[in-house]
Amino acid sequence: MIMTSPNEPEESTWVNPLQTPQSIQLGKMIDLAERMWVEKRRFPTTKEFRDELGGDTITNERVRRLVDHPNFEWLLEQRGLSNGIEGDLMPEQIAAIQLFFNMQDGRPWGQKLADIGVKAIQWNGWMRNKKFKDIVQAEAERIFGDGIPMAHASLMRAVAKGDIRALKLYYDKFGFGADMAAGSQQDVKSVLMSAVEIIQRHVTDPATLKLIARDFEILVNSMNTQQVMQMGSRVPTPASVRGEIE
Repeated sequence: MIMTSPNEPEESTWVNPLQTPQSIQLGKMIDLAERMWVEKRRFPTTKEFRDELGGDTITNERVRRLVDHPNFEWLLEQRGLSNGIEGDLMPEQIAAIQLFFNMQDGRPWGQKLADIGVKAIQWNGWMRNKKFKDIVQAEAERIFGDGIPMAHASLMRAVAKGDIRALKLYYDKFGFGADMAAGSQQDVKSVLMSAVEIIQRHVTDPATLKLIARDFEILVNSMNTQQVMQMGSRVPTPASVRGEIE
């Protein structure tokens, strides 16, 4: 005869705590969430959860309680599936928000909503709710922040390829743009001063020389940075001038 401890349950009545009806349902929901994320990059809807758990035998309220269960979010995190959306939302609201910010899904917005059984009028109604709208706004700001490293990486790839617009943006970001513009402006002024000196050798009337010098000064001072840089790129070099003369 096998002796057992008074506190030890009989083998026939012992139940594995990991195999309770609730834990089994949570496991099925996590499996579905993982499949949906891989296939459609979104959270399952209430109906999809119900279909996975048994259809009409499972109520919406039961799904909601399971989604709100602390173990559900923990299990999602263990698989790297946390939706990252803070707030008390229905599954289809979470799915709609994820679809809204899925830039890789180029389908029309109405078609995306139809995929999860939500009508555009429902989404518009949710957006009139301040709590829901605040959650959407917070998610937008989070995604915007997450995109900064990607934007920086794309900029650096363009800079490495020698893209002129990318180089200008890069220089402006680190304060080099103003220095380059100032240098270009000085170059233009230097060329114009040389032009005045050339004119002085051929024009002897002081009044005419004064007018020419004043016009050059007004021209340079009235130009903005972009105009100066563009003009600087068009000013001929002494070598090119000599080539045209010869």
